[in-house]
Amino acid sequence: MPLEIVRYAEKNLEPGERIVFQTRTHWITLVKPSVSLGIGFGLLAGATILGMPDHQMLREDPGTAILGSPHILILPVALYFLVQGSLSAFAQLSALKGSEMTITSRRVIHKEGIVWRDADEIHAGKLEGSRLIKQSWLGQMLNYGTLAINGTGGKVITLPSARNPMAFRKNVSRLIAFHENRQRRQPSRKTTKNDD
Repeated sequence: MPLEIVRYAEKNLEPGERIVFQTRTHWITLVKPSVSLGIGFGLLAGATILGMPDHQMLREDPGTAILGSPHILILPVALYFLVQGSLSAFAQLSALKGSEMTITSRRVIHKEGIVWRDADEIHAGKLEGSRLIKQSWLGQMLNYGTLAINGTGGKVITLPSARNPMAFRKNVSRLIAFHENRQRRQPSRKTTKNDD
């Protein structure tokens, strides 16, 4: 039975709360593991093409034939890149599938992880703003970047390699403005004493 991924924000909405904007980690995070795997497979293919020493050399001087073979030197390097790339790819795929960055009508929610969850949130009344920490030229072209959502008391939620970072920032600003306007419109409750 496949692992069913339940959307954290949808499952944890309060009564009357709705999702305004949602994004995830960008697929660009899979590039580094893919490069490592590509190098590993390339080196493995190269080692296979170079092959083991021929039988004549093995019969005459087995120690020198095996140790002097390029195959023996390339194989551990290829295995290193394959293992490193596989572990990194698994970690990045988990982050890609398990990341959820949500703006609701009341708060900002950031959830990471599939099996072990790490969730954080800042309510609208405690939001101070957001800023784009890092966006390279490639990030501008492919529409991803690292965001920081600032809350009162120095609380910061960092959203690494988020898709549509500028749209996310715009929606955070709208949530802050909406909450401030609503606070201003609420009549101040004054208690009056009636003298008899």
